[in-house]
Amino acid sequence: MFYRSIHYLRGLAALAVAAFHAFIDEAPQVLAGGVDVFFVISGFVMVEATRNGFNAHRFLLARAARILPPYWIACALASVLVVSTPLRDWLLVPEATVMWGWPIPEPFLSPGWTLAYEALFYILFAVCLGRWWLTAILLTVLAGLGTVWQLVITNPIVLEFAFGMALANLPRQHLARWSGVLLVGALSCFLLAASLERIPMVSRWLILGMPSAALVAGLVGLEARIPASRVLHFLGSASYSIYLVHMLPMVWTSHWTGLALGVTAGSLMYLTLERPVNRYSRQLLSGFKPAWNRPRPRQAT
Repeated sequence: MFYRSIHYLRGLAALAVAAFHAFIDEAPQVLAGGVDVFFVISGFVMVEATRNGFNAHRFLLARAARILPPYWIACALASVLVVSTPLRDWLLVPEATVMWGWPIPEPFLSPGWTLAYEALFYILFAVCLGRWWLTAILLTVLAGLGTVWQLVITNPIVLEFAFGMALANLPRQHLARWSGVLLVGALSCFLLAASLERIPMVSRWLILGMPSAALVAGLVGLEARIPASRVLHFLGSASYSIYLVHMLPMVWTSHWTGLALGVTAGSLMYLTLERPVNRYSRQLLSGFKPAWNRPRPRQAT
């Protein structure tokens, strides 16, 4: 099912992250919460997309085909325009660094750090055969281990995928009934977070993740009332490309010029590269049948 609320929110989240990087020394850290919104949306969408059946191999292939080609294109652009991107970054296994008090992946293409967590979530979801509650339990266990064993994969930020999966299983009428309260609560929490000079990674799931979940829940509850918008629809479609390449122009310029160039670069990448590649990938996957699912040829008798 297509959710206009989710699609539009993707575009706005990408713009928030781009604005955070364009005004990195001045922007409130709450704008980085666009990443947390993406994680909640990812959990929500994976449950919605697999309601009618789940095949782990097809799921992983579809996810790889969706996130890797645009990411590789962005890595190639970074290698040409700035500096060569290490092979480990292309494979989503970059070196780790400590950011805001927690080790996280640090690829040269900076926004790529979140893709390592996306890949972890997809793998766990596939291992659990699409059982969202079991995936949520494993994510909670990983986050719990982080209290004594601080690793990249035990970062409590992974709880945000569980938030999204839980939201996808809430009755829509309840979300519609409480949408106003959820949105007011989310915006109030974001405003409070905007006053913080630094948001520790260990509590990011609480300070930014919970309000992101409330924001997603509130907008999904208002799904039937959200009007159509061509601009927001395009931004939602181009959000991944914008997220991946918006920082490349900011190597040379920043602030409003850098933001405008970053969004423009992402939009052009979506139109000229990501959209055709996605179309081709879907065509390949539509005709793909794993060898173990193919009918066996009859043997002559």
